[in-house]
Amino acid sequence: MILTFRPNEIEAKFLTSTGMINDNFKIVKNSCVAGVTVEESIISGDWHITSTWGCGTVPITDSMVQINAGHTLTLSTGNTADIKKIYVFGMLKYFNNR
Repeated sequence: MILTFRPNEIEAKFLTSTGMINDNFKIVKNSCVAGVTVEESIISGDWHITSTWGCGTVPITDSMVQINAGHTLTLSTGNTADIKKIYVFGMLKYFNNR
C-alpha cells in the first residue's frame, strides 16, 4: 500500500501496489488525543467558554495552550487560567481590555 499526500491537504488516497484506488481516508489534525498536549484556540472569544478551544473544553492545570494568529482571547475579571505554558501568536486580554 502506498500513501501519498501533499502539504496543506487533508484528504489522501491509499493505493494498492497495482495503483488501484482502495479507499479514501481523511487525515485530520487532532490535538485532542491522548499524549498531545497543546490546546489551540479556534476562534476569538472568552477563555472560559468551551467553544473557543479546538478540543471543546477549557484548558486545565498543566495544559500547554496556543492562541492562534488572528485570535483574541479574553480572560475576564475574577477568572484565572492555571496552565503550564502558553504560546501567544494572537492576543490575550485580561480584565476585558488590557
